[in-house]
Amino acid sequence: EAMSMEEGQLYDYVIIDEAARANPLDIMIPILLGTKVILIGDQNQLPHYLEIQIAREFQKGKEKFQQFNLELLQKSLFQVIFDAVEKTYNEGNLAFKRHITLSEQHRMAPDIGNFISDTFYPSDNGSGALSNGAKTSTHTNDYGVYNAKNIVWANVPNLAGKEEGNLSFFRTAESEKVVEIIKKIQKAKPEWKFDAERQLGSKNPDGSINSNVINIGIMSFYKDQVAKIS
Repeated sequence: EAMSMEEGQLYDYVIIDEAARANPLDIMIPILLGTKVILIGDQNQLPHYLEIQIAREFQKGKEKFQQFNLELLQKSLFQVIFDAVEKTYNEGNLAFKRHITLSEQHRMAPDIGNFISDTFYPSDNGSGALSNGAKTSTHTNDYGVYNAKNIVWANVPNLAGKEEGNLSFFRTAESEKVVEIIKKIQKAKPEWKFDAERQLGSKNPDGSINSNVINIGIMSFYKDQVAKIS
């Protein structure tokens, strides 16, 4: 249960999850409420959302904002703090290490894990710093499409149609491509049922996972694109 705070009272620990995705102001408020703070996040994932139009306005007014730094504006506060703590420790100015980085992933198939590792988590020797957990080898593409490849890029060229919209955006050609891929999976596995209720890990009456029920996650940055696909 949440503890009500009296004025001036501090928590012994404040733990902030997904700190790298949070707006700086959203982090500063809980930080001020803790005697000790633990930030959990990943600065190599997508940072907090920065409105493109705002960034452009800042760039246009560089002469007004002499201290303007777009790179810093795009960084999460989590990354700024992490880099500062790491630098201070490496210089010998911290007695104890106050940052830690996970080195093994257990969620993705090895092909996907290796791609993510090599692209976003390069080590000093040039290879990826993330290793794959032992059970990730069982995460195979057995959906009967794309020659069993676990990661695929579906190219939708500009000639197929441009992006449209004002406050939100959509691209008809891409939504049609998504539907085409889903139909391809349905055709390859007609014995499978598609879980329209979005119940991840659908179960049989005895509680076991029903392997013939497939869940497909479709993600888009734009609400109008989601509506177009739906």
